Amino acid sequence: MQVIHLIDYVLLPFYCVAAFAVVYYFRKKANPDPSSNRIYFISFSLKILGGIASALIFQYYYGTGDSLIYFDEARILHGHILKSPSNIRFLFNDASNLRQLYDPSVNFVIHNFYNSNTVATIRFTTLITFLSANTYITTTILFSLISFTGVWAIYKVFILKYPTQKRLLAWSILYLPSIVFWCSGISKDTICLAAFGWLFFSVYQVFVFRNHQIKYFLLIFVCGIVIWFIKSYIILVILITLGLVGIIYLFFSLKPLKVRVALVSIFIVTLIIILNTENFITHAADNYTAGFIVDKIQEMQHNYENTDSGANFKIGNIDPSLAGLLQEIPTSIGTVLFRPFIWESEKLLTFISGLENFLLLLLTVFVIIKSRIINLLKVLHDDTLILFCLVFALVFASVIGLTTFNFGTIIRYKTIFMPFYISFLILLNHKTNLIRIRKRNLQ
Repeated sequence: MQVIHLIDYVLLPFYCVAAFAVVYYFRKKANPDPSSNRIYFISFSLKILGGIASALIFQYYYGTGDSLIYFDEARILHGHILKSPSNIRFLFNDASNLRQLYDPSVNFVIHNFYNSNTVATIRFTTLITFLSANTYITTTILFSLISFTGVWAIYKVFILKYPTQKRLLAWSILYLPSIVFWCSGISKDTICLAAFGWLFFSVYQVFVFRNHQIKYFLLIFVCGIVIWFIKSYIILVILITLGLVGIIYLFFSLKPLKVRVALVSIFIVTLIIILNTENFITHAADNYTAGFIVDKIQEMQHNYENTDSGANFKIGNIDPSLAGLLQEIPTSIGTVLFRPFIWESEKLLTFISGLENFLLLLLTVFVIIKSRIINLLKVLHDDTLILFCLVFALVFASVIGLTTFNFGTIIRYKTIFMPFYISFLILLNHKTNLIRIRKRNLQ
């Protein structure tokens, strides 16, 4: 599929300059700390380079890909709207109505494979094409710009609370290769990361900084809607994370220690009894929750097996019960965080991801061993943001690991939570060092 033409290269430098001018114009508002200007512009430059690199690789190396298909179908919708402005209604109709504009013999993908979530990406891309002269690379540049604003919003939250760690946090949030490459082009992941970044920033402004300006409430609503229409499960992951963080925070707030130990013991014993005896709870869970989920997992795994891809893998047979499902979660988390391993990589991009995963595994082992369980629990007790980072990453990894059986897909899906997981490691190491310094000073 050829979507890059001579006009793309003619317009490319002009759009790069325009995007840089926008970023430069808003530098003081987006980055009040002048000492971070270098990080600000390096991050933006990497986003632009990542977007261009992804566009060229998908066009000239793979020759196909979701990014190219999304743009091609957005280009068609763009043309229909120019031909008849009344066709703008198709930006708001459901997916079945939108398909009326496409020839099923030519655009068979949108007719046979795309659901409403994917069609929402096409609609969003169509809106961008009206600002990008309807060319692929320039549309990619604007996606890169949008993505940059989202990841910078995440970064701002962290450096406001941990200003001394801004250089290391830049590596975990702004410079991470997978974020730079996979979340800079035309894709669902780019849109969702940008929307989630602004959602995270706005929620933090409203509920932590007590900044109740109307714009933050609007951002929460708009970004939540965007994520819901493109990847609704992210909203569910956020809600589960907030619920778990709230429960853990309340637990940590209980005093004295005997009360905590007693409650944990009761919870563990009760959970063991429930999972190992036949009762109405396990019966209901097996019939309506765990069994249903296991069936869906097996169905998705079967679908992946029927696709011709060397990057597919299996997680084995799952016991169709709540206990069986829970037993698979650690494996799922490990798979999403640290696979594909280097020796499992069959393509260049997968190899680069495997190298990144290997370094992440080393960092995880180093920080966990260095921090020790006591310091880890203390840090999670004292810092709600670090607790959120860990819980969000683990919940997200669980969901992806139980539903996705292709390494290439996992690499893209986990980009939403990776900045939070690596930031958790960096901040845990930082807090552990402070605890040790404090102990030495008291001796």
